[in-house]
Amino acid sequence: WDEVIWAALTIGRPSTHHVFQHGASSRYEAIFRLSLVRMALEQYGPTAKRLRRTEAYKGLDPTEKGAVSYFLGMTFCKLFASKLLATPWLLHLDVFKGQYSASVLGRSRPDLFGKQTGTGQWHVFETKGRASKPSQADRGKAKAQANRLISIGGTTCTLHVGAFTYFSA
Repeated sequence: WDEVIWAALTIGRPSTHHVFQHGASSRYEAIFRLSLVRMALEQYGPTAKRLRRTEAYKGLDPTEKGAVSYFLGMTFCKLFASKLLATPWLLHLDVFKGQYSASVLGRSRPDLFGKQTGTGQWHVFETKGRASKPSQADRGKAKAQANRLISIGGTTCTLHVGAFTYFSA
């Protein structure tokens, strides 16, 4: 839970400073993010290895489920990037593209980008949260969207990842 909560708190931000830079408003946002994750996910028993949807999540309106699923998709993408790709900070492309001189092809853009620790390589992520397994076409679209970010500050991006988080059964 600690890692999931940390990912939820820090997704889209370049540092811990940026997570809490707006004082009380940032604290309320942190409470919102924590609450969103805990409202939607639960473990089945104290030793369970898997997470599942809560009854509260299942009872949401479809539009609300879509918003929660999108946030969970970003959260688990960040956790994946941090643990498996040594990329602990993923930034929202639409927020930071100008500051980092991002070169993007077309209007449709990926969600996140981050720099790998140790190598300095830039990685790109298009995140999707779904209620069920994505189709082959969905995976192809996500990969194509991730491929639209070409470089950051003149450095060519190394990995272009289409990441899906979905509920099984």
